[in-house]
Amino acid sequence: MHLDFSVDNLADAEQQLHGLGAQLASHQPSDQRFRVFLDPAGHLFCVTTAEVAAAIPHETDPIW
Repeated sequence: MHLDFSVDNLADAEQQLHGLGAQLASHQPSDQRFRVFLDPAGHLFCVTTAEVAAAIPHETDPIW
């Protein structure tokens, strides 16, 4: 499973995530609309803005 989180501001979210122990992954998308992080256990997750997330076509409904 892969998680994407939407935030208001990527730079602010990056700073907050670093404070919680997340680290930027070595590979980052070249378009700068996403940030790829590793949680303290080493799991990948992405952060993007709500505007970008809304523009991405979803193949399936969210799992609740």
